[in-house]
Amino acid sequence: MARFKSMNLLGTLVMALAATPSLSGEPRLAIVTSATAPPTITGNRLDLRALRRIYRRQQLLWRNGGRILPLNLPASSPLRSAFTQSLFKRSVTEMATYWNEAYFDGKRPPHVVDSQEAVLRFVTRYPGAIGYIATCRTDARVKVLMTLKPPKPLPDTVCND
Repeated sequence: MARFKSMNLLGTLVMALAATPSLSGEPRLAIVTSATAPPTITGNRLDLRALRRIYRRQQLLWRNGGRILPLNLPASSPLRSAFTQSLFKRSVTEMATYWNEAYFDGKRPPHVVDSQEAVLRFVTRYPGAIGYIATCRTDARVKVLMTLKPPKPLPDTVCND
């Protein structure tokens, strides 16, 4: 009986450790589009160079000619800060400066949505939309095109947001 209890306790401990993000792998940033997006839109993969071009609004169309709709989270979001640092090696403030200058060339920044759930809903509803969320928030509505490792661990709250 004592052996059974120790095995049960060990099993419980293993399950608890596996559920802890910092021990089972930190959440990453998932670059997502609609799960129903045809391969002709994205080719089912994306590289960093293309993602940078999309988020600088230098690439406006997918391979099939459809319009790309990149999404950002609010400037105050820790995910946006992590995304900006991971992709551009710049702060959100530095990217705001970029957009202030680019505005005079007729470029508009990516559309801002309020939350990760808003990203999920937007990419599901609008063909060509692309956004980022924590990997722990991905679900059947989206296709993960790539993941980015944030420069520092994301707050635990990103999985509950």
